[in-house]
Amino acid sequence: MLKITGGTFRGKKLILPEESLVRPTSTRAREALFSVLYAKYPDGFETIIEPFAGSAAMSFEALSRKVVKKAIVFEKETSVIKIIEKNRASFKEALPMKIKEADVMAETFSEYGKALVFIDPPYKDFEKIEKIIQKLKEKCSEGSLFICETESETAPLENPTDTRKYGRAHFYFYEV
Repeated sequence: MLKITGGTFRGKKLILPEESLVRPTSTRAREALFSVLYAKYPDGFETIIEPFAGSAAMSFEALSRKVVKKAIVFEKETSVIKIIEKNRASFKEALPMKIKEADVMAETFSEYGKALVFIDPPYKDFEKIEKIIQKLKEKCSEGSLFICETESETAPLENPTDTRKYGRAHFYFYEV
């Protein structure tokens, strides 16, 4: 069980998929990341995009905190999609979240405006990070932000605009 740490839905519990299928961002890391977002990006973003949604906790958190107006999550595991849908349905109000059951690497993306893209691929796959950023940066407007979460102390791409470390997780920020 995971809880939303702030905003309108603070304390709301989310059901998690099997541990072997996802690795949700820790509570401490989510709280710290959203503090950074509030401080550095006070106007927020139009959309949060999670190419490797897993629990979709970052999207639920961003919607709760009103950092974004809508969320788009991609997940290829059907069992995980069902849990994300169950979590979305458990809110008292309809959430502006589009859930796409798809392999994000094969996806053709739309235009997203000013987006917050949270990239946390499985198994430290830096190649996927680079490919997703290349595919999405042309579809996001100026002011968009890509945050990559890894367990590696080496940035997945050169020249991050910011880096943060919370526990074992390293976060690398790239502005578009």
